[in-house]
Amino acid sequence: IHHLTDKKKFIKDGQQGPNSSRAIEQLKEAVKDLVEVRKDFEDDLFLLRWLKARNMDVKKAEKMARGWHHW
Repeated sequence: IHHLTDKKKFIKDGQQGPNSSRAIEQLKEAVKDLVEVRKDFEDDLFLLRWLKARNMDVKKAEKMARGWHHW
């Protein structure tokens, strides 16, 4: 994962599960207000980490990411 040149292809190819692309887009939309402060929230693999930490649950991942951001 550290040396991927095409992150979107990695995600779209289903290597992270069939619903990962949709979940990433949902999380990206949910945290779009945080992008102004921290550009990491635009990165698909960054968002995928939050989703994986919360078993691909978008609401739980958003809550966790916001808590981390405010900490």
